[in-house]
Amino acid sequence: MRRVLISSLIVLSTAACGSLPTTASSSTSTSDSPPDTTTTTAPPAAPCLEAGEGFFGDGPLGTTSDEPGDAATVTGVQLSTYEDCERLTVELAATSGAPATSVGSTNAEFIRKHGLVRIHLDSPIDSTTLSDVVFESELVDRVYVVRDSNGSLFIDVHLAAAAVARLSEISGPARIAIDLASGGSKIQSPELSDFIVVMPLDEPLASPVTITGYGRTFEANVILRARIGSEIVGESFTTAADYLETWGWFELDLPPEVAGEIELFIGEDSARDGEEQGVRLEVTVPET
Repeated sequence: MRRVLISSLIVLSTAACGSLPTTASSSTSTSDSPPDTTTTTAPPAAPCLEAGEGFFGDGPLGTTSDEPGDAATVTGVQLSTYEDCERLTVELAATSGAPATSVGSTNAEFIRKHGLVRIHLDSPIDSTTLSDVVFESELVDRVYVVRDSNGSLFIDVHLAAAAVARLSEISGPARIAIDLASGGSKIQSPELSDFIVVMPLDEPLASPVTITGYGRTFEANVILRARIGSEIVGESFTTAADYLETWGWFELDLPPEVAGEIELFIGEDSARDGEEQGVRLEVTVPET
């Protein structure tokens, strides 16, 4: 997978052992006055566990606001890790380039069967300065910014382990926050390569079979090939929603005549040598 780390925009910070350690100070007096007592300062709570809306293990996570915002561009992603939780923060800028003051009507959902949290950005947020980031923390594997088929942007947070999540907005400047804590049922993850990400298929498969995902292939071309052994028994083609600025969403239908024990290839043919580049899946397609 392409590991895009833009140091001026992306910050991965880790607070050792959760929050700041307890600090203490003491001194000894030789006078007749009582000795100084030891004072202890309680460590601050991890912000991802502070009071607020509850955590959810699947489905909608809510909406940041019903009011319009001034955010127009995704400019960065930060991940802060603590002992019991992690906070992923999306940074935004207004059209002027200044930090946004409001994120607008942004909503998120936990798609547990795909092992990810998806942030649907408000429609005015239609550009991005980054496309993907690899974190490989305890709970967050990587993050993708994706152009949907309708032209809007969403952000997929791929999880590294079972978790529960919640959505919030942070002010001064305005940012989107996804708080994560360990919990919930086991997750499965999308199949991915340097150029293609494919969402997990529902099992057992039922016709018609639709393959969904996102890619950054040359000129957004995405090919689906079905093989039994070395024989190609079905093929289809589509164009992803983006490839120049960021990842583009695609949907591909498996030809209806394809059935049996099938190897699926989703990706592109290399312009250099024609070699297939992408993701391969072994599936069983029932006859119709």
